[in-house]
Amino acid sequence: MTPMQFIRKQIFKVDTQLEMAELLGYQQATISRYESGWRISAVSQERIRRLAVDRGIAWNNDWFFSVPENFTDGAGDLAA
Repeated sequence: MTPMQFIRKQIFKVDTQLEMAELLGYQQATISRYESGWRISAVSQERIRRLAVDRGIAWNNDWFFSVPENFTDGAGDLAA
């Protein structure tokens, strides 16, 4: 799981890339690139942080760079 997949699925609880893109005002292709490993731009990081704050989500900037080591994928397996 990439950091953007973690952010979308586990932090924002959003099922699709398109839904996440719409929340951020982006194209789905942008989310796809981030989920395939492209670096999340500073502008996108700020939009994501702002969206989290607006939704009352406690934020950790480390999530932009790595998935927490103790995170499980919901099936009880540690996410890679």
